[in-house]
Amino acid sequence: MCSWWKKEQGDADVIAQDILQVLEQALTDFNAMREREGQKLAEDVRAKAAGIAALVGKVEERSPETVSEYREKAPPAHGGGVGKHPD
Repeated sequence: MCSWWKKEQGDADVIAQDILQVLEQALTDFNAMREREGQKLAEDVRAKAAGIAALVGKVEERSPETVSEYREKAPPAHGGGVGKHPD
């Protein structure tokens, strides 16, 4: 084999090794980024769920009042009001 072929092959091996190292680092960084992103998304979902739970609590607290207010304002349905059935 010619000496220039060995040199070119050696250069290609060095280049391939460099590419593999860069690729490995890029994949490591990418996975770390995905992990951080997943943690942030989970925090965001938990915060939104807590906000929704607080709103549900307010609705549940006020529900009896809201139904009473609605019944007072609603026109009578068949003379029995909202939620009442004629006998």
